[in-house]
Amino acid sequence: MRLFSLNSRILIQITITLLLSFGQSKIWPKPNFQVSYHNNGIMLIPASSFRFKVLVNTCDILEAALKRYHTYLLLERTADYLGRLDYKSSDNFRGNLTILGVALMAPCEDSPYFGMDEHYELRIDSEDVPEAGKLVANSVWGILRGLETFVQLAVPSEGDEAHLFVSSCLVSDFPRYSHRGLMIDTSRHFLPLFTLFTLIDGMEASKLNVLHWHMTDDAAFPFRSARFPEFSEKGSFHPYTHVYTLSDVISVVEYCKLRGIRVIPEFDTPGHCRSWGQLFPHLLTKCYDENGVADGTLGPIDPTSQFSYDIVKGLLAEVSQVFTDSHMHLGGDDIQLDCWESNPAINQYLEENGLAGDHRILEGVYMDQVAYFVTVSLERQIIVWQDLFDNGAASLDLETVVQVTKAEGFQEKLQNVDHRKRSPRSSLRLLATGPPGVQVGRHV
Repeated sequence: MRLFSLNSRILIQITITLLLSFGQSKIWPKPNFQVSYHNNGIMLIPASSFRFKVLVNTCDILEAALKRYHTYLLLERTADYLGRLDYKSSDNFRGNLTILGVALMAPCEDSPYFGMDEHYELRIDSEDVPEAGKLVANSVWGILRGLETFVQLAVPSEGDEAHLFVSSCLVSDFPRYSHRGLMIDTSRHFLPLFTLFTLIDGMEASKLNVLHWHMTDDAAFPFRSARFPEFSEKGSFHPYTHVYTLSDVISVVEYCKLRGIRVIPEFDTPGHCRSWGQLFPHLLTKCYDENGVADGTLGPIDPTSQFSYDIVKGLLAEVSQVFTDSHMHLGGDDIQLDCWESNPAINQYLEENGLAGDHRILEGVYMDQVAYFVTVSLERQIIVWQDLFDNGAASLDLETVVQVTKAEGFQEKLQNVDHRKRSPRSSLRLLATGPPGVQVGRHV
């Protein structure tokens, strides 16, 4: 099955090229090091005879990438570039490039992960590889990034759509950030699979490596659970056309893996769960008016009910079977306390536990239980939104990743972390999120 759109891929490449220059193709993002040789020499890539040649190790991920990028390379011939070059009249023409040697220096890894090695070196007609090409990396993830760079360097020749040309150069590159992500929200804005795959193609072209999939929210519950199928039947925009089956999710995760992209799921709780209440109204907290009468509205998940934990843990256990990344996003943002404050049963719970009036602590009561289950039983590291860190109610684990969305005052709060109870700063991980959902992160 051909999952990617050839037209969408070439449109992505044209867009990148137009953003970078109105002339010769350049590399996106800008690499760490690039140098040209032979007075900006050029080599012709004959479309009919060019091929990739594996020099050392190979695997399914690499073989699939070589087929995919050979297709991408052929598409470049018809791209509407403004900088086509007549190589026949160029004084810097260096000859034909018929083979790009691909040297993967270590065995393939099975799946992308945080901190994976994405360094590569691409040599085209360089001093040590004259009139030839070679791509070298220690990991298959580096090979993927290098192949992307090679295709971005290829530009159609003037008046001859059968050929491409590429500059004589050396590119040595590695990412500044280990986490380079893009968040999608398929609860508020459902994306068909075809659109998802097109978006992932764009991530591949931009060398992004994390798809943060915000699956559920107040608006809709599009995940078709095998254990709780009624969640999507009652909580999605449409129970057949606007849902993701387990096989859909598996296909997206696999599609991303082949492109060196991790998929991190987010099932945001205990707030943002109105769509959950379509199936289980009693999962959510009943809200009361100032006269102590239930007003018919529902708030966050009830953190005092064992039923709540049974449902959430059961769902996350199923989620962990199809989303195989080492991290899982638990949300934890925008928790409105007014409904908890109005609920007599919750107030009684607080009084019985010596916590009367401290409704904020309920965030910690809930998240501590869920986080413990995810880290211990599911063996996943967790990500939470900044709100939980700011409010200080939850006992965040040493390996918790805090996703920062509000920079003002955050550094001061970070300095005031009690390191005896939390992780040392060398272990704390932060994700910085900016518009429109792009994320970067590393150890701090």
